[in-house]
Amino acid sequence: MSESGRNHHNTSSHIMNTCTSRSLALVATLLASASLAAAPATTATLVDYNFNADQAPSNILSGLTAGDVTWGPFDGVAQSNNTYWRSTGQGAGNSANLAVRVLSNDTAAKRLLWTDTSSPANVFNFGSYVEFTVTPDAAQSINLESFSAWVGGTSGGSTVDGFSVNAFLTTSLTGDNYATVIGQSGWISVDKNTTNSGQLSVSFSDASLSAWNFTGIENSVTFRIYLAASTAGVTASKFQYARLDDIVLTGTVSAIPEPATTAVFGASLLLLGTVALRIHQHRSRN
Repeated sequence: MSESGRNHHNTSSHIMNTCTSRSLALVATLLASASLAAAPATTATLVDYNFNADQAPSNILSGLTAGDVTWGPFDGVAQSNNTYWRSTGQGAGNSANLAVRVLSNDTAAKRLLWTDTSSPANVFNFGSYVEFTVTPDAAQSINLESFSAWVGGTSGGSTVDGFSVNAFLTTSLTGDNYATVIGQSGWISVDKNTTNSGQLSVSFSDASLSAWNFTGIENSVTFRIYLAASTAGVTASKFQYARLDDIVLTGTVSAIPEPATTAVFGASLLLLGTVALRIHQHRSRN
């Protein structure tokens, strides 16, 4: 190769190398920006309720709103201290909690908590539940990780029979009007004149829940907890109580990727492909 040819080759290579370096630097910048915008969030408590002051959320993660825990219809029985109410004691750590009597404390002595040993059908039919709703902010989505709640029962005196309590978790995400139970505490036995407790815990990634999607939630989602009491073989009493406390919902809140972010990835890949093609063509000619 002549000296002029070598000079032309060197100049061409220098220009190509410079263009390649600048292009790759641009690709790196674009990808870094897009990756930062789409960085995964860390699992945290989305909302929790301890009922110490009221039935409003105790804590709410930024990026969403959550409503108060509200009562179901309980077969038309009005809310009061004689039926179901926010109790100031005997919850988790003897704290405030939501309490429901098995029988109403009045002359009607109406049954408020039901059971069916084969299914929670009676519990569902009489509306013995509490519920709350979580809503992501605009341009945000929720990925659910877990749900937990303290579930307890109290037999209020030495002359009051023991019994058992259970809590069933349902959600609007199953799309069947809360007919599907996605978790339960299991039956918790309560002896005379005692309070006993258990835990209602659900992992939304559990294989048994794979039929439903608990990620990328962009709209309001409601969680409903049905309470049940079993008094089989014993006498139901107005001094038997089911209790619910320390509701905790965990997960992540993430920004929904904007079209511009997706476009950045696409443009970066296109530019990267163009650079690779030019390098190949340059090497082929030289």
